[in-house]
Amino acid sequence: MTVKYSRLFTAANAVSHEPVTIRVELIETEDFQGVSVESLEGEYPFASEFERACKHPGNPGKIMNFLPLTLPGARRLADALNEALEAVEGS
Repeated sequence: MTVKYSRLFTAANAVSHEPVTIRVELIETEDFQGVSVESLEGEYPFASEFERACKHPGNPGKIMNFLPLTLPGARRLADALNEALEAVEGS
């Protein structure tokens, strides 16, 4: 598996207003290319900290999400997010 792109950023949870760190990666294998979106409650400024926190089994109360997508699925998600942002900006 090869990671061709990786971006880590922190945003606010819309409900709790607490920080959530999100990692987006483009992953390639011999017969697969796709996008991985992972999130974990908390603020992790470095990829190594994020990775360590994701693998730590004792993260009580922290919600982790993992969303693997094919490239067509990732494009549909990007389109839907852009449409939602345009709807907000147009209102």
